[in-house]
Order: sequence, then structure tokens, then C-alpha cells
Amino acid sequence: MRRRKIRFGIYNKMFFSMLLTALIPLLMLSIYVSARYYHKTAATVLRQNQLVEESLGGQVEDYLGKMEQVSNICFNQEIQDQLEKEQDLAGRFALQQLLERNIRVEMDFLQLADRVEGIGICKSGAEAYYVNDFPDFITRNVDFERLDEELDRRYKYYQIQTVGSLPGIEAPDGMEEWENRYVYVRKIRSTSLKKTTVAWFFLLFDRSQLDEIMKDLWELQKVRTAVTDRDGNDLYIYPEMGNEEWKELSDPFSAGEDAVEYNCFIRDYEMGNSALTVRFYNDKTEILKELDILQKVLTRIILLSIILIIAGAFLLTRVLLEPIKKLHRNIEKMEKGDFHIRTEVKGNDETADMCRAFNQMAERIDVLINQVYTTQLKEKEAIIASLQSQINPHFLYNTLDMIKCMVEMKGVYEAGEMITALSDLFRYAVQNKEPMAELKEELHNLEQYMLIIRARFGEKIDYIIDVPEELYSYHILKICLQPIVENAINHGLARQSEAGKILVFIRKSEDMLRIVVKDTGIGMSADKLFLLRKELDSKAGEFSKEVSGTGLKNINDRIRLYYGERYGMVIDSKEGKGTTVALLLPADG
Repeated sequence: MRRRKIRFGIYNKMFFSMLLTALIPLLMLSIYVSARYYHKTAATVLRQNQLVEESLGGQVEDYLGKMEQVSNICFNQEIQDQLEKEQDLAGRFALQQLLERNIRVEMDFLQLADRVEGIGICKSGAEAYYVNDFPDFITRNVDFERLDEELDRRYKYYQIQTVGSLPGIEAPDGMEEWENRYVYVRKIRSTSLKKTTVAWFFLLFDRSQLDEIMKDLWELQKVRTAVTDRDGNDLYIYPEMGNEEWKELSDPFSAGEDAVEYNCFIRDYEMGNSALTVRFYNDKTEILKELDILQKVLTRIILLSIILIIAGAFLLTRVLLEPIKKLHRNIEKMEKGDFHIRTEVKGNDETADMCRAFNQMAERIDVLINQVYTTQLKEKEAIIASLQSQINPHFLYNTLDMIKCMVEMKGVYEAGEMITALSDLFRYAVQNKEPMAELKEELHNLEQYMLIIRARFGEKIDYIIDVPEELYSYHILKICLQPIVENAINHGLARQSEAGKILVFIRKSEDMLRIVVKDTGIGMSADKLFLLRKELDSKAGEFSKEVSGTGLKNINDRIRLYYGERYGMVIDSKEGKGTTVALLLPADG
């Protein structure tokens, strides 16, 4: 019995391929769910931290607010009266007792006595009063004028800063601990209508008072804390760290669900009227430590799945698509002109059917191309010959008319030179049937033409030819330059009353030869330039009645037919400023 062939079609092969790649949506879903869970959990932890941070911010605000309450003692009317008048020795002693008594009572009431190192109240000059152990070098050396300017610029009437940052202050030698001391400074104004400054209030406290508030948050959650002023200056940082490390950490990112893209979540607590801000820096790795472990496990599973999918897809591609890849390579070879290529046919599925169809198509094209190629080549040569023949008669008739007029008017030897030049021009155009010529020959033809033009127009038209000698041997299409120059004269220079000039220069750039003809004639309007460019871009042999640029159109068509669409003519012109025509040709040396 004859064995039946089993047709294992491409549909079945693609079915198994899709079955394998169905794992991809599953992986994408797992990644999406993991990411959503990760973000939501991060947001929950941040909200919990926010409650703790707001509580700590409130404690800092309360601590600084108590300092302000202590300083309000100076607005007691009795104390104000004593501060505003000058005191003798007995008066100073009495004022010292009055201040010390009232301040101690207020600090005991606010439970602030153990949290303040000392208080100093300084009047203008050297008169100062101290409570507890306040260092007198502060009130003796501080620059009150600069301090007054800083207060006015920043916080209206008070601020908090380190002792060493007070203007005019230098800590005594060997007392580095002053770097960790902070001072609350307040300007005491008169309660009278004068509103003058009657004294300065200084309250000294150690950074350990703020450390006590912040240390638990750091030890439990690794949250760094900073107190900043209105200008963004960091007055306090906990725990202390280097400048470079702190600068890298303190870029302002907002906390929230979208903030998990960063390594740090930042939240600000604004402290009311003080214009100070407590800033909390939450370390993402600490907040989400357990989540990171889960994320790493999921990541490894996903990576392993991706590796398996890639390996399976690779093997499946080799089995299923190798014949199609071979067919594709052969199609690319056919695209480059190799119509003798054939594809090996294996099997009995849809891919084999495509290979057989390709071989039949390639064989048929190979037969037809030989028939079509010869026909197209002859048509192209006929079009080029027709275009070239349209260039010469127009110029020849104009030149003969000009010579006739000069002979009748002058009867001089110049007519003989012109006839000779015309003879050379005619011979160059007609005698040699080759479409290409050396650039040197084309330039000589242009020189002969300009000899005739100079005889006709005299000094009204001047010209310059700038071509490096190493380009003379390059080949270009015959009669490209003269028609462009003729067009520049007839439509540009001849129509203006003043003298004009034509510049012809040629340069080589990599594999491109750039020929530029520039005149100083009347130019053309933007509308006319648009129509001329449109005419140049039209199909070869088609001419518009709206534009009188047949000569330029002929040249552009010849160039594109010989060299391809990459090459051709570019025109630019401004009315009253002249016209520039550029030919882009392959540099065929």
C-alpha cells in the first residue's frame, strides 16, 4: 500500500510557536502585579512614616516655640522701660535681677531650664545681662549691624544659627565644641511707637537637644533629618555626614507613590512663623527592605523565564524559518539584479510552495528583462538626442542675427573673430556624437561663447571662470555650461541697464562635482522661482507653458537620464539680487 504523505503545514508550526510565546503575557502580568504591589506598599509605609515625622516636626517646632516664649519676657513693660533708659551700676544690677527672675520663672514653667545652656541680653554698646553660663565673647564680638541686615532679609525679627556663623564671631582657640552649639537670636523692639531696637536676645543651646528628638527615627527607620532656613541653608543635620555625601542625598524629590523611582523619599515639615523647615530623608532601601527581597526573587524568576523563552524561540526559528530566510536572501540578490538565482525546495508545505513560485518568477523575469532592457535603452538614447538637439538651434540663430547686425554697423575684424568662435561652437556641438566631454573642452566652448557675448555687449557683461586645473580631465555631459550662461545673460544681465557679472566656479567634494553659475542680473520673483523649480522636477520631456526655462529643463533632464535622480540642477534667485544655478554631478575623473 502506498504511504500517504503527511502535510505538516506552516499553520501547525505557527500554532506551537504561539503556544510557547503565550508565556510572555503571563510574565508581563506577573511583573505588572508585582510593580503595583510594590508601589502600593511603598506608599503605605511612607504614609506611616509621615505620621511619625509630623509628630517629630511638631516637637521641634514646640521646642523652638518655647524659646520664643522666653524671649517674650523682654516685652514686659517694666523690663522695656528699664531697657530703654540708660542705667548706672545700681540700675544694671537691678535689671539683671529683674531679667533673671522673670526668665527663670518662665523657663521653669515651660520645662526648659535643663535644655538651655545660657541666655544673653545685650543692649547697644557693651551693656549685657546673662542668665546661666552664657559666653560673653558672643555679645562682645558679634557684628550687630550685619546681624540686623540678615534678620531683615530672612525672618523679620529672629533666626537660629550656629555660634560660629554669627557675623563677627570667632570661637576661642581649643573650643571646637562651639561648632555644635546653636543660638536663638531675636531683635527686641520697643513697644512704643518708635519701634526702635532696644536690645538683642540670645539663647544658647546644644545640638544634642535636637539629637534627642531625632535619634529614635534614625535608629529605627534610618531617616535622616535636616533643619533648613528660608534660603535653603542647612542649619542642622542628623546624623552628621560629609558635604559630598550630603549634597548627593539632598536633591529635592517629592515623596509619594511615584517616588519609588528614586533612592530617597523627601518630606518637608513647615514650622509656622519661624520660616524654618524640618526635612526628612527616608532611605528607600531601609523602608522597603523586605519588599526588596521579594522583588529580587521575582526578578530572578522572570529572568530565568526570559532565558527559556529566548532559547525556545531561537530553536523554533531555526526549525521553522530557515527556508524563509534563504528565500529572503535570494529575493535580496534578485533586487540587486541577479535574476539567475534559484532557491532550493525541500518538503511539501507552504514554504516549499513559495520557493517553487519564486523560482518560476525568477526564470520568467530573466527572460523578460532581456527583452525590455534593449527597448528601454533605445528609448532613453532617443530622448537624450532629442533634448540635446533642442539646445543648439536657438543659440545659433541668435548668434547669426547678432553677427549680421555687427557686420552691417561696423565692418571690422571683430566679425571675423566672432565667426571663428561660432564655427568652433557649432563644430563642438555637432561633430562629436559622444554625449560626454572633458571639462577642459566644455570650458573652452564657454570661452568661445563669451567672446561673442563680449563683442555684442562690450563692458556691460564681465565674467570670471574659477576652476582648479586638476579638474580639467573630469568628464561631464556636453553643452551643460553654455546654455546656463546664455540663460543668465538673456533673462538676467541683458534686461538691466547697469553692468553685470557672471561667475563660474567648479569644486569637487568627496564623490560629487559641484558646478555653479552665478549672475548679478535682475533675478526673479518667488512665484516665478517656484514655477521654475516645479518645471525642473517634472517628467523628462514634459514642458510647461507657464515657464520660459526650456534650456534649463533640457539640461536637468539630460543629467537625470544619464546619472540618475540623485543628480541634477538646483536654482536659487532673489528679485533684484541675481540668480544662482548649481549642477550636481558625479565626480568622474
